[in-house]
Amino acid sequence: DKFTWTSMVVGLANNGQGQESVKVFFQMQDMSIQPDEITYLGVLSACNHSGMVDQARNFFAKMRSDQRIEPSLAHYGCMVDLLGRAGLVKEAYEIVKNM
Repeated sequence: DKFTWTSMVVGLANNGQGQESVKVFFQMQDMSIQPDEITYLGVLSACNHSGMVDQARNFFAKMRSDQRIEPSLAHYGCMVDLLGRAGLVKEAYEIVKNM
């Protein structure tokens, strides 16, 4: 179920397995299980700690467009942290301005 899949996405992300977390996220969707706001926070965190900037941008956009999930402060914070770590301070600032 969604909670089990989300637990795997978040658990892998929290234990430094960012790429595995992203793979599980896609497997979840392949099984027609829709991610929720917690799942997206987990996959954004996975991208953050693995330096996957482009993937995070895509997940952040799809969260809004495909799932119609409005980002929470935690989602925005994860993106700002990711972009800051990648040296993309102007882009991070733009995200803050658009919150």
